[in-house]
Amino acid sequence: MIHPEMACRNQACFGRMPFQVHVALSQADHELGEWTMPTRNRVTRPRDAVVLAIAAMTCIWWIAAAQRANAADSPFAPAFEVDAASIMSTIRELASPRYDGRLAGTDGNWAVVAYVAGKFKELGLESPDGLVGYLQHYTQPNRIIHSAPTLEIVDEGGETVSQFAYVTQFTVRTCPGSTIRGSVTAPGVVLHSIGQLDSVEKGAVVLVPEHIAQSMADMWMVMAWLSSPDRETSGSFSGLVLETDISSSGYFPVQLSIWDEADETDDTADAASEQAWPMIFSCDVPTFAQLLLARNEGMLVRLSADFTVEYVGAANVVGLLRASTVAPEDAHTIVAAHLDHVGSNMNGTYNPGALDNASGVAAMLETARVLTSGVELPPRSVVFIAFNGEEQEMQGSAHYVRNPCYPLDGAGMINIDCVGASEPGPLMINEYSAIMTRMAHDLHTLSGELGIEAEMGSSSVSDHAYFALAGIEAVDLTDSGFHSVYHGPFDTPDLINIERVVEVVRLIAIYAYVH
Repeated sequence: MIHPEMACRNQACFGRMPFQVHVALSQADHELGEWTMPTRNRVTRPRDAVVLAIAAMTCIWWIAAAQRANAADSPFAPAFEVDAASIMSTIRELASPRYDGRLAGTDGNWAVVAYVAGKFKELGLESPDGLVGYLQHYTQPNRIIHSAPTLEIVDEGGETVSQFAYVTQFTVRTCPGSTIRGSVTAPGVVLHSIGQLDSVEKGAVVLVPEHIAQSMADMWMVMAWLSSPDRETSGSFSGLVLETDISSSGYFPVQLSIWDEADETDDTADAASEQAWPMIFSCDVPTFAQLLLARNEGMLVRLSADFTVEYVGAANVVGLLRASTVAPEDAHTIVAAHLDHVGSNMNGTYNPGALDNASGVAAMLETARVLTSGVELPPRSVVFIAFNGEEQEMQGSAHYVRNPCYPLDGAGMINIDCVGASEPGPLMINEYSAIMTRMAHDLHTLSGELGIEAEMGSSSVSDHAYFALAGIEAVDLTDSGFHSVYHGPFDTPDLINIERVVEVVRLIAIYAYVH
């Protein structure tokens, strides 16, 4: 989407010519060189050659002079520096122990909220009318872990034979809206095929091999069977342990498996009641092998967990960069990233969330700094939002869509979630559905012109989803290659690919000037 006045500027002030804008990094070893700002409606007819040459020389001289003088009336997207060192500093800060994994509603999360609000103030962003100190308060249900889960092999007398390490050898697979608490001790039964489900003994712990656990189609059938209304004939066993190849498929300590029905329009509905869901665990391949051996030797499997759903106070952080031409009430671009993560593991470890999503927050803050430090403001207002509760069914973005600080008609939304993965791969420009919007197309085109490897895709698992469902053009920028420590205690800043985060800042900042 291009604002008419901006299109006019591109043609009248730039002489329909490409021009050079230098993007420098504060770290010499991350120098990315020069790139060419794309312009539209370029004219290359022979009769324009003389005019074009004169315009080119004039434009180059004028730009150089403006840069030297730091002129405040520059009519073009200004040269700017993307500060890689500052980005990494922010990522390290948000991933540090003082925030204890940033779970919504916790002290660590509120500390992050205060940190981002302080950054918004430093950058000179406006706090929207009706908010105090940039904070949009709301209430959300939260999955709380009260003690570290256990996975054990026990003998017939109930004595522990082997105990496995939470997070590194196994984890609980639960969703934010499910209460799972208690203990189960039962013999293990191997599920060789989906057809065995109806014959599983009541109260058993089902051991699910990798070929079934890694099959989305098979697991959907298992989950559908477990959630059947007829609880007398389905889901009769009490435990489920899934074999996971950590080395190849990644590790997901807080993986969503069962979704409870909830009223998405009500922030204050009663928390989900306790249900007789079987405990669903994942374990690595060596641990699964030990469980199989124990089963063959007549020993039992013990599972215990203490997850409850409680309502907590939380807050989004919202700041406005007012446009040079268009009021936010008329049209604006939203640049967002979620600040929360999955919290502590209650066993002396926490989940730093450097990739998910300290990287996105750092990119958002650097984009805000770039846009506020330019000699000219973007043509459209930009609303920066640090969402809360993304890891808990995207509660913060759902609340904002229902209670926007500015009318959403005419808005566009760019979400940043998990950028800078250590594993190589293209930047994904994801929409909620496979239907490509103008915003997604423009971002993809601009990525190519900036030399950024990018692909189009679709995803419904981040904060852009509720905007898309409300009819707003919305995209999610994320890396295609998640490293294997995603959602775990080893998602640390040293694994961040800073060049990719810098690319994302460049992309969004330039998009804000030309669209």
